[in-house]
Amino acid sequence: MGKKLIVHSIWFAAVVAAFAVGSYQSEKRWAKRAALNGRVDQADANDLIRLRAANANETSANKGSEIAGNPIFGEVTELDAPRVLSDDDIMELGEKFRTELDPVARRLAFAQMLEGLTVENAFLMREQVDHLSERSGEFLEFHYAWGAIAGQDSVLHGQDTEKRDMAATLAGWASADPYAAMKWFNEFTETEGNNGQEILGGLIHGLANEDFGTATDFVFDLAESGNRKAEEMLRLISGKVLRTMSAEDAAAWAENLPEGRLRASAMDRVAHDYVGDDPVAAATWAEQFVGTEHAARVIEEVGDEWAERDPVASINWLESLEDSDGKMMAFRSAVGEWVKRDPKAASEYILNMPKSAPERDPAISGFVSRLVHEDPVSAITWAGEISDNGRREATLVSAGRQYLRQDPAAAMEWLLGSGLPMEVQGRVLAPAKK
Repeated sequence: MGKKLIVHSIWFAAVVAAFAVGSYQSEKRWAKRAALNGRVDQADANDLIRLRAANANETSANKGSEIAGNPIFGEVTELDAPRVLSDDDIMELGEKFRTELDPVARRLAFAQMLEGLTVENAFLMREQVDHLSERSGEFLEFHYAWGAIAGQDSVLHGQDTEKRDMAATLAGWASADPYAAMKWFNEFTETEGNNGQEILGGLIHGLANEDFGTATDFVFDLAESGNRKAEEMLRLISGKVLRTMSAEDAAAWAENLPEGRLRASAMDRVAHDYVGDDPVAAATWAEQFVGTEHAARVIEEVGDEWAERDPVASINWLESLEDSDGKMMAFRSAVGEWVKRDPKAASEYILNMPKSAPERDPAISGFVSRLVHEDPVSAITWAGEISDNGRREATLVSAGRQYLRQDPAAAMEWLLGSGLPMEVQGRVLAPAKK
């Protein structure tokens, strides 16, 4: 196969809306409701969608009439079958989609195509979107919808196309038939090796659209098998959780995940949005994890995000916490944000800190990280005030590299007279040699 399959994060949000277009989605929901109510087998759900499409011409005159007397439709009382499109219809809509300048008319043409999409006409319909970039939302929406009705066939079609579309079709398939899609993916990765990693995002995207629990369980299984993408995939799920729940409920969801690195990653992602909703509530939630394993990122995220809005409030909160790695990381980030807003106040705060305060070194480091872009000479002077030798050298290396980018001659003069060990000077110069 040999094809490089790259999942573009730009489409993750775009394809979520695919089935919201037209009555195509209402048909899928209708079939699922019928299956869940025990009136049809789940395996027949897609066939029912196509059956109703095939009968559309016959029933169009009676569209909207009640059909409660027909037992197969159960509680559904309105027939809203998608329009059956001929080849000429598809090509006409495709031409309008390609050439129409009015964005509303163009979108309506695309919606009509999606509404009439079937397994049988999918190849012709794909020709109508083939001119689009593989990153285009509409290109990805089409493949998501195709995957949802055609499953494996649509995914395998992507192996022979120039554009990367396997991830999008797999996402659609996983949203409609998660267990079949997972089974296929596992078999695919066994034969294709790392190529399966490139479409993993599509699988998780579709699984999460259908059920967070299924998607999360799959990601934890990935982590147990050593998959390095597991953390990234859980953050993807976390983002979807945040779009469907309040930040408070999302925090409870993340907190109840199995303890470990993955949970910390999910909590970190949730904390970012939680602070935006209610920083005080987010801080109260986060502080219960101070000192616990893998919690440093959560404290740092809350402190950093809160400092973007109110650095003084963030610093006051951090001061109230017991010492931990997360607190020190957060101090560095929070002071860095404070410098952007009020460098004078931030510098006065550091000057008034006791030299023995454990937060002082991280605070200076954060101060330097921002100041160096405006005044590298002063930033380097401040870095020399850090008491911990390792942190001081790391901060000087970072500041020195920025100084070299801004004023190479002056930076070299400083470096040669800095008295820093040769190994540290080499670290400063390393980027300039690349």
